[in-house]
Amino acid sequence: MPTGAPLPRLFYRPVSPWRVTQPFGANQTCVDNATSTKTIACDGHNPPPGYRSAYSQMKGHNALDLYTYRWQPVYAAREGVVTEVETEPSRGLGVGITHDFGPLGRFKTRYWHFIALDVHVGDRVSTGQLIGYADSTGYSTGDHLHFEVKPLNPDGSNMFPLNGFFGAVDPTPCMFDDFARDVSVLRSAIEKATELLAQIVDRLRATKTRSA
Repeated sequence: MPTGAPLPRLFYRPVSPWRVTQPFGANQTCVDNATSTKTIACDGHNPPPGYRSAYSQMKGHNALDLYTYRWQPVYAAREGVVTEVETEPSRGLGVGITHDFGPLGRFKTRYWHFIALDVHVGDRVSTGQLIGYADSTGYSTGDHLHFEVKPLNPDGSNMFPLNGFFGAVDPTPCMFDDFARDVSVLRSAIEKATELLAQIVDRLRATKTRSA
């Protein structure tokens, strides 16, 4: 996948409602120089005295910030394997899920600022599965979800490590409009209906065999 190539639609929305509070590439958060812990909403290109952009090592924000409330459930945007569970000073508690789409490539989705998690490294998760609960851990000006997408090489390494966003790309073009949890519930209902229909067909066949 060359840099700048259009991304296919692959991921469902991990939270609902879908409200973007900071888009990819923006620069709206600053952190204090003295302690590197106090954060404020600001123009990161022109930070106030005593502050610097929270994205000073990048061109700008490398994800979407999504509105959440504290303890709001967050769901996997697509099926995959949990390959990362970490706590970082800047992003707090986070999860990384690796997805293999065959000919469409491999990707990692990353979710940060949780208060608690429901998954562990090595877990295989399905689309719409609960992975944790939102908060504002790390450098954060309020409760929200940091949602990040990184294309990977076949060996799992970062495909674009020098793109200015630590290899992340704008998730917006590869997102479906559907909420992952709704997709999960619908699939479960279809699977149950299919199973029930199969049972009915089997019973009808058995009844027909006995009456023959």
